[in-house]
Amino acid sequence: MKMNEEAMVSEVVEAVKSGAATSRAEIAAGLGFSGPTASRLIGLAIRSKRLKLAGRDRFNSPTYEVVQGQPSAACHELAGACI
Repeated sequence: MKMNEEAMVSEVVEAVKSGAATSRAEIAAGLGFSGPTASRLIGLAIRSKRLKLAGRDRFNSPTYEVVQGQPSAACHELAGACI
């Protein structure tokens, strides 16, 4: 992974961790990436074990959560659980 890609993946992971975004569309819109770029960065984050699939939202789009550390509040709302 290139250094610039690593920084962008870190931005994606931070957005998910903070609860600002959990789906590809939210990540793309929130961070100013195109849909394909957001998908590629999410894939890199999943392959590097930083994100994982959390479930699906009301539009049946996949949602993501952080593998290590505290998952985002939005993911817990989706799952109907609280820590």
